[in-house]
Amino acid sequence: MDLEGVYYLIDTRIVPLCGRYKRDDMRTYGLNSFRDEVSTHLETVKELFQEFQSEYGRCISKVMHGNEPKEVGWVFEKRMAYEDEPKEHYIQETWITLHRKCTHCSGGFTHAEIEKKPYNPGPE
Repeated sequence: MDLEGVYYLIDTRIVPLCGRYKRDDMRTYGLNSFRDEVSTHLETVKELFQEFQSEYGRCISKVMHGNEPKEVGWVFEKRMAYEDEPKEHYIQETWITLHRKCTHCSGGFTHAEIEKKPYNPGPE
């Protein structure tokens, strides 16, 4: 997959681990979302995946899209401490999807399919 012109969208959710809410309640807080262009120093999807993994924690799932589902991103999670209560923790769940500028619509984006699995490239 050529990374030139690829953008990524990051959605971050906070899942509390303390108090009366359990992770299974599927409550999320502090939703944050932004889009940015992939850094030009990265050449492969594997390098991109590894950079996201070092920033956002372990990969727990793929993000699939479309009628014939295609892999378009990943879901990462990381245990974090609250800044004001360092003994209390939460799970930071980060969804990252890859996009390209849409050539058919003005200013829009379309999903970019991940052609090679970065976490198990296999022999070539």
